[in-house]
Amino acid sequence: MKKVGEDVIAKLKRGSELAFEELFNVYKDVVFYLTYSYLQNQKDADDCLQEVFLRLLDNIHLYDRRKSSFETWFMTLARNHTLNYVRHKKVDSNKIVDNENDVEKTAIQPAHEKSLMLEDLKKLLGEVDYAIVIYRSGYNMSFRTIAELCDLSKETIRKRFKIAFKCAKNYLK
Repeated sequence: MKKVGEDVIAKLKRGSELAFEELFNVYKDVVFYLTYSYLQNQKDADDCLQEVFLRLLDNIHLYDRRKSSFETWFMTLARNHTLNYVRHKKVDSNKIVDNENDVEKTAIQPAHEKSLMLEDLKKLLGEVDYAIVIYRSGYNMSFRTIAELCDLSKETIRKRFKIAFKCAKNYLK
């Protein structure tokens, strides 16, 4: 994943729309993956993605490069917002009111073949190892950044990636 410079972040703190656009273009795919991996629904993932970037605008003044890299800070913000979104969705929108009978029904989304395969892979690897593989292989995140996101040591991430990647590779054959 391409990183943005501190100059772009400084411009965003001053309200630059171009800086926001650059950040959006760099991080939209990885944030979408994060939201989709929790929500398993494209519409909800898109909504959550938009909310994450709005939250970025509201909270950019809280970013301090002495405490963490921007990438780590922003992905933590995205993960926390997504978890809050999931909690809210479980309470509110897992139920649909049937106008005729006024009964609650569980909303079921049709599954696509690719998402089923990825879901099977996620079950096989476990949520953390699946995320490690996706962050490293799909978004080229450093082991250090992934370690900070997962609250694990860099060496643990490196070892888990090697094992999980081999397992994923065998599964996809």
